[in-house]
Amino acid sequence: MKDIELFFGDYVEIEQKRHGIKNEIYLHKVINTSNSNSWVDVPVQAPATETLHKVKELEPVVSCICSGISETEVLKYRIKDVKKVLKSSNHDFNYETNKYLCFEELEPRPKTKQFAVKNKSSEFILGYVKWYAPWRRYCFFIDQADLVFDSVCLGEIQDFITKLMWERKGV
Repeated sequence: MKDIELFFGDYVEIEQKRHGIKNEIYLHKVINTSNSNSWVDVPVQAPATETLHKVKELEPVVSCICSGISETEVLKYRIKDVKKVLKSSNHDFNYETNKYLCFEELEPRPKTKQFAVKNKSSEFILGYVKWYAPWRRYCFFIDQADLVFDSVCLGEIQDFITKLMWERKGV
């Protein structure tokens, strides 16, 4: 079986063990990939702990943070134990959600995508990410002149546009 390709900024779903009820799926953000003999076993038990495994060859692993739960702790999981998120299996959940912003895909154009950039708490549309043909890249367009963004929000927009450009280039 061929391993899935994962890059910084991708999302993966990882099963979490729940006692007495159905296991839950948590969303994780990819930091990097490597090979290792140490990873967290899936389904993940609380607390999540990396275990040293006796293996003949190092296994491909992905280092992730658990989105919305522990965004400072980086843990490794075997790539074959995770599911890459292209579109979330829960249609009420937007997998492109960051700390303050969410990116909602609008009706796609023939060759490109377009997204509404919304405030996560109020769902107010702050602007749009869409293709800007003169620059041959995705850009952020603001609807109102009096909007103010800090470095965190601008970083979330930049990360999202960078991911779109990577997808477009097929890298």
